[in-house]
Amino acid sequence: MTQTPGEQLQKQLAKAREDADRLPGGPDETPLQPDLPPDRTRQFTHTNFQRMRTDWPGEDKTKITELTRLADNVLAARFADAWWLLERLYRAVREPVTTSDGEVVRDLAHHVKWRRNEHGFYIEDWSRLGDAERSDFLHELTIHMFEWTQQAAQMWGSAMFAKGIWEEAFAYGYITPRGKLTIDDRTQAGHLQSIEERYFAIFQSLLSRRADALVRSLERLETMLLQRERR
Repeated sequence: MTQTPGEQLQKQLAKAREDADRLPGGPDETPLQPDLPPDRTRQFTHTNFQRMRTDWPGEDKTKITELTRLADNVLAARFADAWWLLERLYRAVREPVTTSDGEVVRDLAHHVKWRRNEHGFYIEDWSRLGDAERSDFLHELTIHMFEWTQQAAQMWGSAMFAKGIWEEAFAYGYITPRGKLTIDDRTQAGHLQSIEERYFAIFQSLLSRRADALVRSLERLETMLLQRERR
């Protein structure tokens, strides 16, 4: 059966979407994978790991640092009660870093810095957490867990919606150019048209992943406190 021009364009667009960089939009997504033609992969016999870069280069490192700071600020606002609960728990079981004058050292987000041992682990003494305090923390965790899981789910939905907007922008950029262009040309046009939407979607995906990680950590904390209460 002969396809109409419109059907052919839709088929090309679908193929372009499949070949485009995949966005890590949610828990079930996977990181980007290189897709090199076979003739290029045969040019190398081994990799010199001694020369491999282990950190971001100058300008990119600045961007990643700023992105992390922005994500920290969003999570601190969305999960303010969770952060405050953890802060109070740490005060009970950890030792703060202090200056020579006895002043408590804080980071850029004004959170207390906690002492670590020679192996890099936080110095903690859970015996300092009394039964009454433990019960209070468990009560707060149980009461607020519903709100935290709902907030994490909402952020996952925002990441999925942002991914949809990026795909629409990519599709518009793909079909807009006129003339006899190759699929690669249209794909490149789609990427250029949707740069801003793509990075916004990546940022929303980062927030969603970190929110999920925070909720899982709070759930493990709740389990640990319950186990200590039953001893």
